[in-house]
Order: sequence, then C-alpha cells, then structure tokens
Amino acid sequence: MTEASSSNLILPDSEIIQEVLSGSSDSIIRMADNVGLFCNDQVEQTSGAKPNDWVGKNMRLYHVPEELSRYINALHKERTLNEFRYIAPFMDGRLHRFCVNARLVTYRGDLCRLVKVLECEPLS
Repeated sequence: MTEASSSNLILPDSEIIQEVLSGSSDSIIRMADNVGLFCNDQVEQTSGAKPNDWVGKNMRLYHVPEELSRYINALHKERTLNEFRYIAPFMDGRLHRFCVNARLVTYRGDLCRLVKVLECEPLS
C-alpha cells in the first residue's frame, strides 16, 4: 500500500477544501513538487503573499533547504506533526520561526500536506 492510497490519508476533496476555508488548516501543498495548491487568507500573515500570489508557487524556494528536508522527512515518517518548529523566510526573504500542525492527505489524487500555522515569529 502506498502513502497516497493509505486509508488514513484519504478524505473527500470537498472536506479538505472546507477545512481550509473554515480556517482549521491554512493551506494545501503538493508533496511531489512543493507547489501551493490552495490556501485561505491567513497565508498572507504567514508568508507575506496574497493568496492569489501564493497559489502555484514552489514552496521549496521559500524554505531553508535543511529545514525543509527535516520537515518533509518528519512528515513522511509520522504522517501527522503537531507543533513542529522550523525556520523559513517569508516570500520577501525575512526569516521567521514557524510552529505548525501538518498532516499528509490525498488531494485530487496527489499526496499533499495540509498545514495550519500556529505561530509565526520574525527572527530579525
């Protein structure tokens, strides 16, 4: 059984979208290429980008490579992360410390991460 087909990852796409729209999560990011697929308005406070500018962007460009690897490896291993902390820049380059909840889901047939930013603190 692959991760994408594991029963604990499969939710109806409409339920995943509703979770983002309701604010229970902030964004959906495809794991294969780190592209932002869908988000709510909260993403502006946690990335510095308006939602329409955020969608379609490769999030790898906005992460410290070692921190992104640590985050992705932990998510693949655990499938759900609670209060996971990492450092990443906003889209304007300013570094922040993030605390997130994230979990793997299948969205539109792709393995994705559903993310809720709990804290976002500037480092400088």
